[in-house]
Amino acid sequence: MLRRGKTHEFDHSRLAQQSTRGRIDLSVSIENGLALLQVKDSGPGISVEERERVFDPFYRSLGTDEAGSGLGLSIVKAIADRVGARIELGFTDKRQHRGLCVSVWLNLGEP
Repeated sequence: MLRRGKTHEFDHSRLAQQSTRGRIDLSVSIENGLALLQVKDSGPGISVEERERVFDPFYRSLGTDEAGSGLGLSIVKAIADRVGARIELGFTDKRQHRGLCVSVWLNLGEP
């Protein structure tokens, strides 16, 4: 169980999916009274220039061969806005500008 004010890293909260298409890691922790959910992948990432646009419904990054409708991140953003969460996009590998890291901070509220 997540408890306010303490930092926990749960092995059972981590999902590591290894496939021919890459890796996805999921982690949940508590930082400064906020629950932090992070999803990191080993794909090409999203350029800094496109990060605001990817939250628009049906937007798809230019030059990608990936299937999809462009709705995933717009749905995540709508849910985050509705519950008062903060969402941030970054690179999993900051030196090589590769992989997508999606961080979502949720206020734990009063117990």
